[in-house]
Amino acid sequence: MKNQLLIYILIALAVPLKAQLGITVSSTLGQTTRWQTIPENFIVHRRADFLRFGTSGVIDYVFSLKKDAIRLRPALQLFYANSIYYPHYFNIGMIGFQGNIEFALWGKLDKQGKRTLFRPFIQLSPGVAMASMGYDRPIDSENKIFESFNSRCIAPSLGASAFLEFKLSPLLTIAPVVGIRYYNRLYWKDFTALVSKGSLVGTHDRSNMRELDLGVRVGLSFK
Repeated sequence: MKNQLLIYILIALAVPLKAQLGITVSSTLGQTTRWQTIPENFIVHRRADFLRFGTSGVIDYVFSLKKDAIRLRPALQLFYANSIYYPHYFNIGMIGFQGNIEFALWGKLDKQGKRTLFRPFIQLSPGVAMASMGYDRPIDSENKIFESFNSRCIAPSLGASAFLEFKLSPLLTIAPVVGIRYYNRLYWKDFTALVSKGSLVGTHDRSNMRELDLGVRVGLSFK
């Protein structure tokens, strides 16, 4: 087994793949319809955004195949969003893995054989993350002492994005990115009962989450 593993590693190192390391930072707009209903009805008593605005960071490693027309981009994803309805605090954070594959919409050269200024790509992005949710609420009349409730769940997701990649130098690229991501039935243990103070139990502990990402990616080629 050790000999086979060594052979696989040597083969991988010998394959002439063009590789690139990238970092993407994005602002996110999220929607968690079922969770949102509970603080609206039991805390703020009005229409209110819940975990609406967040920040996402992605560190990726790109393998280019088929003359750079198809790319494999495994990535580490970080995400955080919060909502404050003083003196109530809610937050969600995620760390996860994305198995991305992307396709160039046209080649590196134009019809005259000149290098194009930019290349558009589309990307499909299945992923899975560990989601951690938190809720802090006061337990005294002066709002100085708080109790915290935390919950975790596995968060599978599916995303898609589009971006324009500008080549600034042989080693450096930059790309504006727009993407969407969907998380199915995230589970926040006891969320309904805690926020409603027992008026409801379990009815809104699960919620889908839709996310719009607007960001910029910087890539550095090294092979």
